[in-house]
Amino acid sequence: MPFHYHVARFHPRFINPHLNPHLNPHFNPHLSPSPPGESQEHLMSSVINWFDIPATNLDRAARFYETVLGISLIRENMLGAQMAIFPAKPGEATGAIMARDGVTPGTTGSTIYLKAGADVSVALAKVPDAGGKVLHPKTFIKEGWGYFAIVLDTESNSIGLQSPN
Repeated sequence: MPFHYHVARFHPRFINPHLNPHLNPHFNPHLSPSPPGESQEHLMSSVINWFDIPATNLDRAARFYETVLGISLIRENMLGAQMAIFPAKPGEATGAIMARDGVTPGTTGSTIYLKAGADVSVALAKVPDAGGKVLHPKTFIKEGWGYFAIVLDTESNSIGLQSPN
């Protein structure tokens, strides 16, 4: 028997019918692994809580994201930092562009992927006029996951954009 059979045979998705996409038509790998009827109070809907995108010029960075994503950011001053917060519904994860001492924009480190509406091409078309650069063009991920692209913002951060189309 090939090795991968042994691994797959004991993987929770293959042991528990609720976690097996072939046996459960409602299976979604992005949702909680608890079967129906089990308590999910201890589980989070997302591991993302908050993110910061560093900026040296908050107004310039905020204009970039407002233009590319077609949204309005909420300006705040908190704990010695100037922020432009991405809008979200109560309980949803969000984050902000932040300008404060000690934060440095750059292309190394984690990549944040922002929702870019129904088609990432619309947002990508706005990037150059907003002062950014397209680093990686619209690319198909896989069925059900949609498309992504990577852009360089006005502060020299590489940021991912993702959409279903």
